[in-house]
Amino acid sequence: MGKKGAPPTLTPKQEEPARVLTLIEVDPAKVDPAVLDAIRKKNSAALTSMFDPLCELSEKDSSNTADTVWYLVTNGNHATGNLNLLMDLVPVCDRWVRPLMGRGLPMQVCARGSVNCNGIKVNDVWYVPGVTANMVSIAHLTDQELTVSIGDGICSIKRPDGTELGKGRRKGHLYELDFINTIRYKNCLPD
Repeated sequence: MGKKGAPPTLTPKQEEPARVLTLIEVDPAKVDPAVLDAIRKKNSAALTSMFDPLCELSEKDSSNTADTVWYLVTNGNHATGNLNLLMDLVPVCDRWVRPLMGRGLPMQVCARGSVNCNGIKVNDVWYVPGVTANMVSIAHLTDQELTVSIGDGICSIKRPDGTELGKGRRKGHLYELDFINTIRYKNCLPD
């Protein structure tokens, strides 16, 4: 407890910025075109750097490593806001998302690609500038006939034959994946 009359201080957990962990698609016809144009303009530098090898982003993110944190999410798609994690980029035209709660401005899905981390390749990962967490979708995993089990602070991803492909652990209200061993099945193939 602080001194009498002193302003309250925030704990490190309270200071942590909110993460967008579930995205839902937005119909662009229902959003003010001026807002969408402003977002497109803001994202133009990232888009240029994706498709012009001579153009570099002004700020490089150094998190393109095996220790990049990925979270298991219940809705939406695999997604990241870190362009440096993606390869095999394909532009996406006029696709928009927003946080599940529907608050805030829409975010543009600029591209989709794959993530390759120590030989594990995850396909169809959306690049969404402004997303502050890397997300792996339970729905997409189960579409690949994988089983996702959650309990006792642990999550597990298994093939239909019961072989464990990966696991994660609960941190706060989120499940953080051990990404290196997570996905080696169907359209997520080793190089």
